[in-house]
Amino acid sequence: MAGSGKTFNLFVYGTFMDRRLFRWVTGHDYTLDEQADEKTHLLRGRKGILASHQKISPDGMYFYAIPRKRHRISGYLIYNLPTELLELLDHYEGKRYHRTKVTVHQDAHRIRAYIYLANEKALRQDFGDRFRVNLKHEHVITKRVEEFLEQRTADSGDSEVPAHHRVLAEEELRGLTIRDLVRARLESSTVADYFLKRELSQPLPSVAELLKQPEAQCFINNYLSLLVRQVLFNQTEEKFREQFRFDLDHMGQSLRFYERTLSSVAALRMLNDRNKHVEKLVGQLVRDFDTRRHDLLDIVSWAIHAVESLYDARLANSVFGWLRENLNGGLLPLGVELEFSNVGHAIVADYDTGPGTRDEVFDGFRYFRDFALPALTWKLGGHLDDHQAHDTKDCLRGFLEFSPGASSIESKLSVPATKNPWLLGQLIRQMVRFYPVKPHSLHLSIQLLRRHIERKGILPLDFAKCLLVLGGDPRPGPDSKLVISRLVNNEIGSPRHKDGLVFARLSRRRATAEDQDEEPTLLRPDRPNAVQQFKFMRLSDKINYETLILALKGLQLALDPGDYITPEQLKTHPQLAGELDELFAWSAQPEPIKPKVVGNFCATIFEGLSKERHGKLAHSNTYVQWALDRIASQIAEFNKKLEN
Repeated sequence: MAGSGKTFNLFVYGTFMDRRLFRWVTGHDYTLDEQADEKTHLLRGRKGILASHQKISPDGMYFYAIPRKRHRISGYLIYNLPTELLELLDHYEGKRYHRTKVTVHQDAHRIRAYIYLANEKALRQDFGDRFRVNLKHEHVITKRVEEFLEQRTADSGDSEVPAHHRVLAEEELRGLTIRDLVRARLESSTVADYFLKRELSQPLPSVAELLKQPEAQCFINNYLSLLVRQVLFNQTEEKFREQFRFDLDHMGQSLRFYERTLSSVAALRMLNDRNKHVEKLVGQLVRDFDTRRHDLLDIVSWAIHAVESLYDARLANSVFGWLRENLNGGLLPLGVELEFSNVGHAIVADYDTGPGTRDEVFDGFRYFRDFALPALTWKLGGHLDDHQAHDTKDCLRGFLEFSPGASSIESKLSVPATKNPWLLGQLIRQMVRFYPVKPHSLHLSIQLLRRHIERKGILPLDFAKCLLVLGGDPRPGPDSKLVISRLVNNEIGSPRHKDGLVFARLSRRRATAEDQDEEPTLLRPDRPNAVQQFKFMRLSDKINYETLILALKGLQLALDPGDYITPEQLKTHPQLAGELDELFAWSAQPEPIKPKVVGNFCATIFEGLSKERHGKLAHSNTYVQWALDRIASQIAEFNKKLEN
């Protein structure tokens, strides 16, 4: 082969994405620079995507590619390597890999290239079935973080806080840093030791300065209580994942969805079932906190120690059985955002301007960052939102908002929470039960299929009324008559300004590096997913979100509705102004929903759900019929209340 002059293309997806290592092994270098010319003597490289394959790392050190439908791998396509290198590369890659040719997508082109895939027989001998388990990027980074923190703790000789609990407490308080390190590894395949150590050497969050501010004193214990509850959740969720790691990986939850959804629901359910014990622990730990001697590291360490007595493996088994029994299919990716506020919409509209407009418990979460809550709540996408389009770091006060599956609120990086309506309904319910803040509103998102993105209709007015009955929070008004509170309180729009209704909006969300789609060959890393977000709902423990999710999913599949109602639509669709006026008038003095409307509403939902899985139901017919009966019953109950 020597001196043959023949060349080949090579697709790399692991350690060879580090140019230094590639140069050391092959003696050649490559560049991704579009402007590089032949005078540089560099090989040309381009970003590419390999469809129908998954990247795994059972040893936490090297990456292996295995064939797997509905997955993809991002890497570099290196062009025109001399064939003399093949023997060298074969020897370097060793027995755990085998060389084969594949088709790689590079922009609009399809390029044939060599790749070194995993030798599954060799991996099975070395790792058992672990090589088939999803790559745990977070596990790899966490292990390195723990090793660094353990060494530093041992060197410090700090004896007041047990070393193991101190390490775990530091991990909790550096949650955002670890999250970003995980994402860096997803994007670049490696995280240098010096970078990791630099990030973990930053000062820990502290309340020392806050304790000197007189206006903050009355809120400190409330924040400490919230902090302890959050740590109890974080550690319980970790223990559940540890106890059921294999089971969770084999419960049919695709890598397209947030991997912590199941374990989060389980942890919240366990803690809610033991609420009296939780309240007792929280109260004791807050009372033990001495502002003259202690800081956040101390109370986080105590909470971690408390979980040892709180976590019950037998109860965990019961909760796991409950999860497994109720998972019931679905196809469309679903997401959710939950907003909490003790003063409702006043937190962003007219804070502290009159009775009931000042949050006496958390002062509108003014000290959210001081108590390291962005780091502690990251597993559920916790952040502060003032509805003013400010960066989360610039918000003074706002809603306590959770977006499970979000890996970066600022960059709108996220994956859907689940495809399962029951599971998403339980996540909402358990979070409302767990957090000691009044629930306010809910945004539900449905990721659209590619073929539905451009077909955007307008939701029928009668169907909008039905949805408001199901999720718009009908409740007695000032005169004890039933009203739709989300509308009459001007929370999602105002009839006077004709500025539309914050009911449903089509938006774009960028997915994380490992997100998948139904058509891998059409994916581009820089193209966001289209998401239909319904924003009209009240967050409440009185609402059946499981049936509401099924209703929204069915309507979306049947009608392809888009935005409803925007200021732009009011200009181009004059009839919508009349619909807006009618909705507000009806919400203040509701009339019963006619049986014919209810029938059409349920029939349309069934029509949509009937084609969710390539023209068929994605749920059992029994389950769908139960949901439709429940929806009709809820509207009938609403009508009955109006008549009384």
